[in-house]
Amino acid sequence: MTDSRASSIHRLRKLRSDLCEKEKLRELKRKQQAWLVEQVSELKSFVENDSCTIDCVKGKIAQILKELDAPGEKNEQ
Repeated sequence: MTDSRASSIHRLRKLRSDLCEKEKLRELKRKQQAWLVEQVSELKSFVENDSCTIDCVKGKIAQILKELDAPGEKNEQ
C-alpha cells in the first residue's frame, strides 16, 4: 500500500513538473509573439513614412531576422 502511495505521489510530482514546463514554454511563446507583432508594427510605420529609406527597412528586417535566429542575444545596430 505504501509503495502504491509513493508511486502515486511520484507520478503527481512528475505531472506537476511537466505542466510547469509547458506553462513556461507557453509564456515564452506569448512573449515572442508579442515582440514579433511589435517589430512588424514598427516596420509597417517605417514603410508608411515618406522619409524612410530602403536602407532603414532593410536594417529593421535584418534586426528582426537576427533576433529570430538567436533570441535573447544582444543585437548591435
